[in-house]
Amino acid sequence: MALLDVAKTALRLSTTALDGEISDEVDACLLRLHIAGAAGADEDPLVKDAVRAYVRWQHDFCGRGSEWKACFEALRDAMGLSDDYRQTGGAGNDL
Repeated sequence: MALLDVAKTALRLSTTALDGEISDEVDACLLRLHIAGAAGADEDPLVKDAVRAYVRWQHDFCGRGSEWKACFEALRDAMGLSDDYRQTGGAGNDL
């Protein structure tokens, strides 16, 4: 999974011992984006940025968890408001 690798690199991890936990965090990040109305491919640079910020927030990376939380939330909200990332449902209506 490419986003698992993105998350592990963001946390500077090379071990596989935490892969299950980090994979769950990546899934939670994507669900939070979805709830905010944002959709994007795994290869999308902003989705990768959101995953990086989210896992760093969850792990209080460098003791700056609150800053990573604010970064994730700002990115999530911007993606949710952008026409480029808006999810459409059914007959093309915004969710």
